[in-house]
Amino acid sequence: MKTTLEFEEFEELMLHSQRERHEKLDEVVAGRDIIHGVTKLSKENVKSLAVIGIFGNSISGTSRLIALECAEWLEFETVQRPFDKLPEELKDKTIYFFYGWFGYWNDDLCSLEQVTKTLDFLAGVFSSEKPNNIKVIICMRSDLYDKYSTDLQKYEKLFENRLELTQRKRDEYGIHVDEKIKDRCKESDCGCKAITVDMLSKGKDTFIGIPLKINILTHFHELTSHYVNDRDILKVMKNHITALKEHDVYRWIKYICLKGQLSHSVFDVDLAKDIGIGEEHFDEENVYFKKYFTKNKLEKEETYVFWHPFIYICAFHSLYETEAFFVIAHCNVDAILQLLRPKDTVTSYIEISADEHHVSAFYERLKTINLHKKYDNHPLVRKAHQIGAEQIKK
Repeated sequence: MKTTLEFEEFEELMLHSQRERHEKLDEVVAGRDIIHGVTKLSKENVKSLAVIGIFGNSISGTSRLIALECAEWLEFETVQRPFDKLPEELKDKTIYFFYGWFGYWNDDLCSLEQVTKTLDFLAGVFSSEKPNNIKVIICMRSDLYDKYSTDLQKYEKLFENRLELTQRKRDEYGIHVDEKIKDRCKESDCGCKAITVDMLSKGKDTFIGIPLKINILTHFHELTSHYVNDRDILKVMKNHITALKEHDVYRWIKYICLKGQLSHSVFDVDLAKDIGIGEEHFDEENVYFKKYFTKNKLEKEETYVFWHPFIYICAFHSLYETEAFFVIAHCNVDAILQLLRPKDTVTSYIEISADEHHVSAFYERLKTINLHKKYDNHPLVRKAHQIGAEQIKK
């Protein structure tokens, strides 16, 4: 194994590879965060690195680049997996990047047992007397890290080397706003000229990191004027998706939102027929398709997903607003558990309040697929029990 990298040494090595990889990721990722992460993880006695940051602050992109750069230097392999899909054993000379803790889109409120099972497994690997060259990156949202901090205390060793992605200096974001949004636009009267870092940091959407907002307004430049008028990136993106209803790509947005991904090996022919699409209509080179979706590079099987979980969330909000019962009947259960809450529950920026009719309908669906007991402690299921009890009294 190569020697540990020092900060200044790795800073030099990063100069000729960093820009190319950032462009491939198309994310606002801070080079210094990657340098700090790699210099920490490359140390022989450091087995794990926890990358913590707010939703939309490039925590996945930063973690991925740290894994790739560190693996290249140490001559390791990299493996990227959801936290709940543990391999049977961890291979030597490998960096494992685990993501999606507590839920891929949001907290499903029922994953703590699986989280502790995974962390127990990792802690066991590193406490083993058998020497190994295995390293782990744990990528986690800061709000979830704080919420479950008491439960995570037991795994202090796994979290002792932390890289916290805080909001960066305004001039750093300003460079990205200019280069990615303003300078590429030749229209002198375009709304993009009014976009400022101050605007991105003080809207109704402070739950979402500035890097993601910059990426969205880069991908969907036509939405800059809408954002200037209403600084709520979820609302702007949701309304944009709803307005696509007569466009062909909307059907794919609907299908991939309901299924969670597009997989050719498990293509839902019946659902696709209801929506009005078929596999023969699929064209990954379609310019509109590429605007919303990307190949999931984290899975072995070739699947297509929204290019960021937040774009999925915006699609879910759009569909639920226009076709709530269809969503309750056909959407993947994970998304509903993660994004819907009963009306009498406090919701976060990305969560939706569901009325009693929708709660009851979802509970009936859970019973038909025999998952109602598994999620018995979820607020939606508890609310369904309460509704049922009140109806019996009547």
